[in-house]
Amino acid sequence: MTDSFECSDASLTEGEITELVTAIKASSGFTDYTVDELREYNENNKVIGLRSSGEICGIATYEFIDEEWAEITTMIVLPKHQGKGFGKKLWRKVVEKLSSRNIFAVAFNPITKNSLALKTGFQKKRFWQLPFVVQIFFVFQRFRLHKIIGFFSKKHLKLEELDFFIRRRIQCK
Repeated sequence: MTDSFECSDASLTEGEITELVTAIKASSGFTDYTVDELREYNENNKVIGLRSSGEICGIATYEFIDEEWAEITTMIVLPKHQGKGFGKKLWRKVVEKLSSRNIFAVAFNPITKNSLALKTGFQKKRFWQLPFVVQIFFVFQRFRLHKIIGFFSKKHLKLEELDFFIRRRIQCK
């Protein structure tokens, strides 16, 4: 039996923000992800939340790069709610929400990299294959250069080792 759930635009409480940021830091390695960052997404109504029986289970945040592009910036399902299919539902909901734009995402999680993104119409790209506007946004606005350098040095990753995903919007004629 699966839990009943609701996946929609979210308004998070301070307690939920704190819990989610703690989980993001523990799972992704972005130890400098802050409560203020998630609070800003929340205040700007750029959070999709997944709740079960009223309890927050996970979130996805997004950012508009320009009129054509959007980025899925964060996606997390809290550990106690993992393994229930909630991540798939959350991913599909954020993709649906952003479907009027081209979508960009960078994935560190192998599940996202190998399953969710590819099964929902995304194409795997290397950094240098991304549109220039997305490259600039990734480096200078979204992650800020000091975060990238810090994360890569801790994880011993190189930019060319990351998988980036793009999904072009479907244009009707």
